[in-house]
Amino acid sequence: MSVEIRDPRFLGVVGETADLELLGNGCAFTEGPVWHPHARLVTCEHPTSRVVRTEYDGTLTVQATHCRRKEFNSPNDVVARSGGLIYFTDPTFGRLEHYGMPRAKDMNCQGIYAITLHGETIIPIADDFGQPNGLCFSHDERHTCQRRSPPCRHLRPARCRPCGG
Repeated sequence: MSVEIRDPRFLGVVGETADLELLGNGCAFTEGPVWHPHARLVTCEHPTSRVVRTEYDGTLTVQATHCRRKEFNSPNDVVARSGGLIYFTDPTFGRLEHYGMPRAKDMNCQGIYAITLHGETIIPIADDFGQPNGLCFSHDERHTCQRRSPPCRHLRPARCRPCGG
């Protein structure tokens, strides 16, 4: 299921005929939601360039906004490993009018990053993508697979870092 909501509310669908359930509010164009192994919802926000975690009480905790003092472009898709690390893509789509909020770039690349559950460590994984978009793990979580958007569409596997990373 793909979710792109340009609405500050985050809604969940349980089944085809189910009613929508409000899971959170105050989101900013949420992208790539994933349930973290510790039962929290983690999303990316295009117009705010941040990765956020929805706490048990519904409040939002900012996980990451910058790497090496540079603001992320517009975090897009996110996945979580069973060990706790959160991986996300950072293309520039959210800095374009149709997809987010037009603004100048601060980051000099479009990459893949990993962060710890509480956002205390940000790990650059790859910075040589045109527009990384889409992210998943192999069944054993030893590799990630990223999809690159136009001009060339392709899948690229990458080995995950050791020590739960």
